[in-house]
Amino acid sequence: MVVVDVYYVGGFGVMGWVSASAYDRSQPDPLADSMDEIIQHMNADHKDALVLIARNFVHIESHEATMTAVDRLRLDVRVKTQDGMRCARVAFVRVVSNPPETRKVWSRWCNRRARRPSESPHLPHQIAREPKPAIFD
Repeated sequence: MVVVDVYYVGGFGVMGWVSASAYDRSQPDPLADSMDEIIQHMNADHKDALVLIARNFVHIESHEATMTAVDRLRLDVRVKTQDGMRCARVAFVRVVSNPPETRKVWSRWCNRRARRPSESPHLPHQIAREPKPAIFD
């Protein structure tokens, strides 16, 4: 089979085209095989950290947060606020390539933010390629 181009649908309102050359150069995300395990672990053992990440990095006050996705670039959380459910995307400050690197980034987020909120060089960024804020309802 010769790939001419790829049309993908990633959910409601998320779709696009990928050229054959871009598809040929693509690689699986390095966290793809561990994604489910990471999500289960974070949701079972670190709910408080997810609430802290949502509060400090996407400025959503909540009493409950659930990780819904993670890859080499970012994590997605669904947070329960007094106004209802919201979702947010939090970008890593650098690309991670395995679960231990992911754990390191999260530890830095939580530890440094707790000590010096305005001085940490390891705060996550909004994903640069997104024109809108990385918060969506």
